[in-house]
Amino acid sequence: MQHIPSKLRQAVDEQLAALRDLAGSRAGTPALQRLRERVSHFYAVLLWLHVPVVAAIAYSNQVPVWSAALVMAVAALLSTIVVAWFGGVLVSRLTIAAALTMVPALMVYAGAGPWQVDWHMYFFVIFGLLAVYVDWRPLALAAGITAGHDLLLGLLFPGAVFPDPGLGRVTLHAGIVIVDCLVLFWTASQMLRLFLESAASVTAAEAGTVEARRLESYTKQGADLILHAAGQGLLQCDSACRIQPHYSAELEKIFETDELAGRDFVDLLEGLLAPKLLHTATDFVALLFDASKKERTVLRVNPLAAVECSFWDQTGRSFVSKVLCFSFRRIVEEGRVVRLFVAVSDITSRIALERRLNEADERKERQVALMLSIMPMDPSTLIEFIALAKEEIGAMQDAVRPQDFADAGPAHRTLLDERLYAMLRRIQNIRGNASLIGFEYFRRRAETFETKLAGLRARSMVGGDDYLAVMAEYTGLQSDVEELEMLRDRFATARLRSAASERKGTAEPSDEVVVAIAEFAKTVAAKLGKEIRLDVDGFDTRALNGMQRRAVKDALIQLTLNSLTHGIEPPHVRARAGKDPRATLSIRPACDKHGKFGLIFRDDGRGFEVEPAGEAGQGVGLTIVKQRIVEECHGDIVVRSEPGCSCEFELNFPVTGRAIA
Repeated sequence: MQHIPSKLRQAVDEQLAALRDLAGSRAGTPALQRLRERVSHFYAVLLWLHVPVVAAIAYSNQVPVWSAALVMAVAALLSTIVVAWFGGVLVSRLTIAAALTMVPALMVYAGAGPWQVDWHMYFFVIFGLLAVYVDWRPLALAAGITAGHDLLLGLLFPGAVFPDPGLGRVTLHAGIVIVDCLVLFWTASQMLRLFLESAASVTAAEAGTVEARRLESYTKQGADLILHAAGQGLLQCDSACRIQPHYSAELEKIFETDELAGRDFVDLLEGLLAPKLLHTATDFVALLFDASKKERTVLRVNPLAAVECSFWDQTGRSFVSKVLCFSFRRIVEEGRVVRLFVAVSDITSRIALERRLNEADERKERQVALMLSIMPMDPSTLIEFIALAKEEIGAMQDAVRPQDFADAGPAHRTLLDERLYAMLRRIQNIRGNASLIGFEYFRRRAETFETKLAGLRARSMVGGDDYLAVMAEYTGLQSDVEELEMLRDRFATARLRSAASERKGTAEPSDEVVVAIAEFAKTVAAKLGKEIRLDVDGFDTRALNGMQRRAVKDALIQLTLNSLTHGIEPPHVRARAGKDPRATLSIRPACDKHGKFGLIFRDDGRGFEVEPAGEAGQGVGLTIVKQRIVEECHGDIVVRSEPGCSCEFELNFPVTGRAIA
């Protein structure tokens, strides 16, 4: 260092101090950043081009080729990954500097022999390449690696550095490297200063223009003209989130208030948004004021792009619900976010139109699904199912009310559970009848509703949102039944009957209820992986009137489901217990009693297991049996069970009305 002229040394020291101050975000201009990024990508490619060069030098000097080439390839790969991920930032430049310094080091190692000293000159080529970055830090890292390489290997492995080793030569090379790098430091600092002065001139010109526009817009008349011309709600918030005095008149219509100036923007949102969304919106606004976060990245997660807001109108007498869209832009001065520019649009009409279009599309899809489902059905079966579904849905009307969900008291909760249980019974009856006739669409629809009701009964706390969810399911099911009835009316009865005849053939069953229950039992058993044989000989429902026949059918659906789900064991369990793997399920007439109809439903499963009333499963199903036979038909039920062997239900009720022909 003593050989360096004092003026040059002083200039270098001053430039290094200035560069340390400029090492932050101010030390780069857009043009310089683009230069560094392009150079970094070029140097990554250049490193890969050196892999065969190092391999060729090693091969010509009988040095292990793969070791030298592998080290070079690893350095190139690491640099490529870092540059691809970070671009031309400092970490990329330092990685490139370290990798490029490896090139002459590997050339010196691979060029062992009379030319080994000459390969050292390639270090100065690398220094020249790194000077293009206009940054002293990559140069300093390369100089340090070079000096350390010569010194360390000169002491430990001299043959890997010089053919004629010696401390004097190592010291001389290190000194030359330092002098060269100091000169390059000074050159880089001058280039950086030129970049910064040029950028400062451009920035000053732009700042003058911006300031002029800002002062102009801060006049009341100018601001009003600009904001009113925009045709939407526009406002500015300062760094404390206060709404500035000049905002568009449209905002007062949107927010139904004329008291906006000076209000905290987040406080304004507090009266419009749900607590969870408000918390998210507050964090989002804080991120917008954080200059260290990229604006584009923050705006991608805007939680206020389309939000439903509820508030009182200006009269205070009516409740208003709107869908609002908030968009944001930063206003930056001297690297700080000083204000936010907020545009608010009322998109209620657009969202409503989109919803209507979506509902229309969903309705078309639903109609197609329903049409495909009813085409193979017998018209009388379809008519009977529609009548049952309408009856059950009508019985559920006004079953629950909003106040049932609002009152959390124990007594009121008991009443709510009873009402939900009543709805659950009726939905399960719809599901059972849909399963009986193979109406998969309504089976899934009812099953979804049933699951939701059962989930609500199992929860300790319910609220207004739960009421809305129940009513949405109820309204949807009601709408589906209305759609089904409309499609039935559109379809020609002859076409439906023809499709049913093609499917069933000419062997029409004598008692549709008996045959339907038999097919239903086989289908459910197959789904549950159970094997059954059916015995329905002698059983017939045609002597009953319409109401009683439907009651018997509903009861048999639930008894069949209960038996297959809870009573009959899987084949391997039955075989292990010494039973026939194939279970027997029988429906036969009860002893003939004058003026009464009776049936005995029996299975040879595990016997009847008592469950608490209202539990999902056989509790709800057997409640439907009781409702149909005891309450509606004024009959009685007798249950006989032998644990591990069988379960038997005997149903009896008086026969009234005209028999079915």
